Amino acid sequence: MTGSYVALGLALATSALAGDAGSATTSLGVGIGRHDSPRQVVIGTGPQLSHRQAIQDSWFWGAGVERIWLVVPSVGLRAEAGLQRRKSSWHPTVSAEVGTWLGRLALLSTDHPAPPLLPPTSLRLRVRPLCWSMGDHAEVSALELSSGLSLEAPLATRSFALTLFSLGHQW
Repeated sequence: MTGSYVALGLALATSALAGDAGSATTSLGVGIGRHDSPRQVVIGTGPQLSHRQAIQDSWFWGAGVERIWLVVPSVGLRAEAGLQRRKSSWHPTVSAEVGTWLGRLALLSTDHPAPPLLPPTSLRLRVRPLCWSMGDHAEVSALELSSGLSLEAPLATRSFALTLFSLGHQW
């Protein structure tokens, strides 16, 4: 239930900050998230809510929240900035993002008897190759892939997110 309030608050905050600088898109989708490090694990699938705001013709910033369940229920937050192609109805994007998970499974050992202080956080590159505008106000996207390195243990962590499908409204 808390994840729903976080998602609603994030959507309202990004919409309020967006103003009238350019076009904005709010999307609802389904995705998979994974952060597998030596000391903490988050793996799951669930709904995602994201918002992107165009800064100029080809630049944008955005934020998103997702709620996943599988190994441990968790809420993921991300912030991104990147480039988008807007010359036709097909507009792929690429962006740099920072993502974090507010819940995790901490792996304790004799070497590390206490859980990590920071939540699982990573720097990722997000690619949205299959994104189309449908009419004047709709957007459809599939197979968005985000992969990167953890801040905790960059070489020993696999961190990625995959949005299977999302449907958005362009403002």
